[in-house]
Amino acid sequence: MRSLGRLAHSLEVADTDAVLREAEDQPVLSANLCEGLLDMTPVVDDASLTIAASFARSLPLVAEQTPPARVRLRRDLFPQIDYLAGRLRPAPPPQLQMLVGLVETLNGRPNADNRPEGQVTLRVITPEGELRARVELTAEQYAIADHLHMQNLPFSLEGLLHRTGRTFHVDRVTDFHAATR
Repeated sequence: MRSLGRLAHSLEVADTDAVLREAEDQPVLSANLCEGLLDMTPVVDDASLTIAASFARSLPLVAEQTPPARVRLRRDLFPQIDYLAGRLRPAPPPQLQMLVGLVETLNGRPNADNRPEGQVTLRVITPEGELRARVELTAEQYAIADHLHMQNLPFSLEGLLHRTGRTFHVDRVTDFHAATR
């Protein structure tokens, strides 16, 4: 709760990097905490996430180290939390690679031509196991993803897979098509 309080305060005063600096009598911020918060990102723009805790009354507390009982994080602060997660857990630079897997969710919106395009969640199969990755698709790619999703067929694509916190993204997507089994 003290780490959450420190994080919320630094984000509210727009000093994002302050929480990364070590300070005596201040808790450290971890990538795991940031990534856990990102998993609870509010969906609606004007929403917030409130985390509350109660502590045992028998617990002796030092006044300046008393943890807050409640911390509120507005939705608009989550991009900075994502930035901090990346700073706390830097990833190797992404490389262009062939990816295969299944289309898990279609979250696009109609474009100016009334054709759906936008975010899709993919279940990518890697040598280490499966992972979920978000990708932004053009209307043409989205139509292919829709067909593959409805038929439960695998995809193949070439792109840059990179990790941001706990989330994977695929950028520079080319050659998105049905994979041969």
